Amino acid sequence: MVDLGPFRQLSRRGMLLSGVATLAVSAAPALACPYPWRTAAEEIRARWSASAGSLIGRVWNARKPWVQNEAVALDVCGTNSELSRLFGYLGSGHIVLMGEVHDNGAHHILQARLATSLARQEIDHSLPSAIVFEQIRADQQGALDQFAAFNAQAAGRGTSDDLLKFLDWDNSPWSKTSNYSPLFEAVVAARLPIYPGDPPRDLIRKAAKEGLVSALSQEDRARLALDIPLGAEQDAASLAEIDASHCGMIAKSVQPNMAEAQRYRDAHMAGALLHAADTSGPAILIAGNGHVRTDRGVPWYIRQRAPDRAVVSVMMIEVEDGQTDPEAYVPRDPAGKPATDFIIFTPKAARSDPCEGMKPAAR
Repeated sequence: MVDLGPFRQLSRRGMLLSGVATLAVSAAPALACPYPWRTAAEEIRARWSASAGSLIGRVWNARKPWVQNEAVALDVCGTNSELSRLFGYLGSGHIVLMGEVHDNGAHHILQARLATSLARQEIDHSLPSAIVFEQIRADQQGALDQFAAFNAQAAGRGTSDDLLKFLDWDNSPWSKTSNYSPLFEAVVAARLPIYPGDPPRDLIRKAAKEGLVSALSQEDRARLALDIPLGAEQDAASLAEIDASHCGMIAKSVQPNMAEAQRYRDAHMAGALLHAADTSGPAILIAGNGHVRTDRGVPWYIRQRAPDRAVVSVMMIEVEDGQTDPEAYVPRDPAGKPATDFIIFTPKAARSDPCEGMKPAAR
């Protein structure tokens, strides 16, 4: 088993030196580790308290799963072959989609480590990379341009705090969701080109209220591949997901337009990724797990527009108490095929029941 531990931030500039720490069953061999981190078994035992047989920290290849109870070969860093394969994809020109549960801070820490692997030249010195954020809208491009100009004037000494000020982050709903600081600090320190992923707020709202035909021109719908139907099964699955995510408490009549708005966001992020990849090299997306689904999320739209582009989907999924079968966590399409390539299992964030706040007050 391999456990992935959180970073330790060693400076305000976000120079993350411990990276994704790992935990082997036995003591790590005293050999040179090819990655810029070392095993930290005791630290991770204390931080994550993984019990015997826990899935926490395991990297699961949904396309080619290993046998759950078989011995897993570890490299000199204490990582298993699937993590090494995942890092290989980061260095091979692929578009990599990194899913998250938005309010789980551990996910942002792990994303920071993975997203900066190319920029730290751990894999291929010739490859640049770019990062696309769901959390930054297209109508905030001006703020990104302002930060880039400020950073250039400051001789590259702009910080993540500067970036967040330009983005007016404190007034963003994302700032209330979780602490994204480790991720932004790592991205700014690595000087990764940053691209907005989400559409403008007003167009999202219009699509959710009136539908895509009202929100977008026919030309824009065709450009984004929104004129290609997902299919009846995927449409039904999308509606079921929307209903479940709102605890069954929103009217059925509004759900189709909400599903269209979700399609719009996925299609827009796909376009942002293709633009980033064409402009700056291998691109990475930071988005919610639902957006990185390979069957109807961002990868689907990339396949429609650039079928030869290599795409890898990684989901960070929280481990539930008593649920130790990794296959039970794999999201699947209506035909039962995996809807992601890799899963990294993490601890579950402490949170109250989100449905409680949506229930009507008792009279």
